[in-house]
Amino acid sequence: MNLLLIGVTGILGVYTRYFIDSYFLNKSYITGTLIVNTLGCIVAGTLMALLQQKSQSQQLYKIIIIGFCGGLTTFSAFILQGFNLIHEGEKIKTMAYLIGSPLLGLISLAFAYYMTNTFFLSNLK
Repeated sequence: MNLLLIGVTGILGVYTRYFIDSYFLNKSYITGTLIVNTLGCIVAGTLMALLQQKSQSQQLYKIIIIGFCGGLTTFSAFILQGFNLIHEGEKIKTMAYLIGSPLLGLISLAFAYYMTNTFFLSNLK
């Protein structure tokens, strides 16, 4: 049942992102991304605080964080994990994670883009 609820809330997150991105598409593509990333972080932070205070089950956490926020934006999970490292006092791991993840992502994207253009797309011309 949890898997079904995660899927349903994930679909809601995807649709929410689609509508926000569609609204801002002609204005500025980064505005939509900024809004969904911020919204996802607000939802994740609110839920995290509520679950700590009321000692609710992890099921609700999984359904909303993995489902809705995961469908909306993975950025909120990235920030939530960084926040948890800070909360655990892991200063060096926090900095490595928060700096290393985007840097590695950018390097990976640039590498894949270069390799695709060089070895695959150049052969199509």
